[in-house]
Amino acid sequence: MSGAITREEYDLIKPMIRGSYPFWYLLELPNGQWGALWGDGLGIENASNILSDNFSGLACVGSQDEVQAYIHDDLTGPNSMYPFEVRSLKQMFRNVKSGRKARAPRWKDI
Repeated sequence: MSGAITREEYDLIKPMIRGSYPFWYLLELPNGQWGALWGDGLGIENASNILSDNFSGLACVGSQDEVQAYIHDDLTGPNSMYPFEVRSLKQMFRNVKSGRKARAPRWKDI
């Protein structure tokens, strides 16, 4: 189900996805920073804002290490309510590299 993001916008955002994790997308932003986008944020205006260099809708913006740590902490921290086991930080992000595309949801699944 499509939200506020258009197919054209999605086609521009999709190549920025470097990792897909339960409830999160790890993005390599056009300005060289990295961002953590809540999974549901992909289908709403947050994704459209990214194309305008407005990263305020992202949960975290910073270096690759900072954003990966943020996602991992959200999934494993003391307040985490996720009902699954999460790999170590190093294991979870072992395949993430700058410029390397990751699996992204299909347009029809947004």
